[in-house]
Order: sequence, then C-alpha cells, then structure tokens
Amino acid sequence: MSIGEQHIIKDLEQNDFEWIMVHLKKLRTYLEKKSGQKILDIPEPKFLDKYFPIALTDLQAGKLNEDDLINMFGVGFGQYFEEKADFQWVIYTDKYGTDLAIQHQTTKVIGFPLSSTAKRLDDETAGHFDAIFQTLTNWKSET
Repeated sequence: MSIGEQHIIKDLEQNDFEWIMVHLKKLRTYLEKKSGQKILDIPEPKFLDKYFPIALTDLQAGKLNEDDLINMFGVGFGQYFEEKADFQWVIYTDKYGTDLAIQHQTTKVIGFPLSSTAKRLDDETAGHFDAIFQTLTNWKSET
C-alpha cells in the first residue's frame, strides 16, 4: 500500500482480478461479434477506438447497457497498458472515491481507464483510447 498526498494506492485482490477477467471476456465476445474476427490478444487502443462508436450506437439502441460498455472497454484499455507498457492494475482511493486504476511500475504515473471510458459517453471530445495511451506512455518515457 502507498499513501501519498491524500490518496491511497492498494494492490488488487483476487476478486478484483476475477472481475477484470469477466469483463475482458465480455469485451472479446463483443468485439468478435462486431468485427467478425477472432480476438486472440488484448485489443490495441486503435481497435478499441474503431469499435467504441459502434458500442455507443448499441447503447443508444438498448442493445448494450452503460455499465457493460464502460467496464468492457475500460478494462480492455487498462489491460493493454498492463500487458504492453509496464503498468499494473491498482485500487486508487482519494477524497472523491475509489477507482480501478493503472500505475506505471517505475514512474508511478496513474491512469484511470474506466473513468476515461465513462467520460467519452458524455463528452464526444474526450480523449480517445490511442491518444490517451500515447500520452501516458510518452510521458512516462520522458521522466
């Protein structure tokens, strides 16, 4: 556990990892259905960007609920950081609440993939997955 400027960072527990795996499976199933491709590896942020508007259309049509959309795409995005960019999943708590986050293992930079996904529901100009990935991975390499 890390305690810093009014926040706490904890490692995930087994049930958190299981929750992530459930939503990764849902994401793969959804993307396979929509893309017609077998998804064998964690989808790249550009791939998530391509299918996110389709998921929004499904949400508006009542074919997908908001929580599933946020959880599937947010977890897929965070897992890409973990598998490809030396980040790890953490639980981040501050005065605003508790959130599933990713943290770079060396620089300790923090990202919030589920919150970033949720912001895209309300703000079409919010960051896209690939742009956020590039920003966080370039930032950590410059420090």
